[in-house]
Amino acid sequence: MNHCSISSLEGDSFQQTDSHERRGTPNPKRRSQQVHKTSVCRVTGPNRSPTSYKIHIAIMPTPTPRRNPLITLERAQKKAAINKIETKRLELRKRLWPDISDDDLWLRQKRKGFTTIPRTLPLFALIMDSLSKGKPVSTAYFDLWCRAKDDCVVNLSDHRAMAFFCGFTGQRAIQSWSARIRTLNDLGFINVKEGASGMLSYAVILNPYKVVQKFSSKRKSSIGEALMNVLHDRASEIGANDFSD
Repeated sequence: MNHCSISSLEGDSFQQTDSHERRGTPNPKRRSQQVHKTSVCRVTGPNRSPTSYKIHIAIMPTPTPRRNPLITLERAQKKAAINKIETKRLELRKRLWPDISDDDLWLRQKRKGFTTIPRTLPLFALIMDSLSKGKPVSTAYFDLWCRAKDDCVVNLSDHRAMAFFCGFTGQRAIQSWSARIRTLNDLGFINVKEGASGMLSYAVILNPYKVVQKFSSKRKSSIGEALMNVLHDRASEIGANDFSD
């Protein structure tokens, strides 16, 4: 914000030159200092006698938005609580397995080649296997999760390799794997698209919570009531709100 006041006579002409100077002793704790702009205006009146005026304009810097102290405090408290839980679990591990060090474990903070999966994935595996009519599809589904990036898209170009990862070998390996992928597509857990590798070239993994919710909303749901109750309890326990979105 600039503050300036100047008055002049009608008919006067102005010639202005500017200079800037920073007032005050620099303070390292302050993000910005107030800047004063000095303008020298040469006024020529009707009598042609030039007069110079020096004008000081205080330029106030735009204030830096401050963080909400309540939000900052809440985040700090959550972080402290998590650190406390992690410390207790680490102490428990050292007490139960004193001879095991970090080098003996696969820790994602130190290792590469990991993915993110729902903590309820074992329950989803039980549900989809119960819906696939005697031909388990959970192994193929888990392999897709391990190959997916954060965009949930999987390239299915290498059918034989993916079949092998799912435990299928021999002449019917690709056929058996393809049947599982089609079943996952029919159940709605994934959506496949054709491409250079044929009808099964790409797949996108859909939200399993939403897929299961559609099945459970039907009158004659093939998902057992006990399994759905356990899934809801586990989702609430880990803070997953997908059922209420």
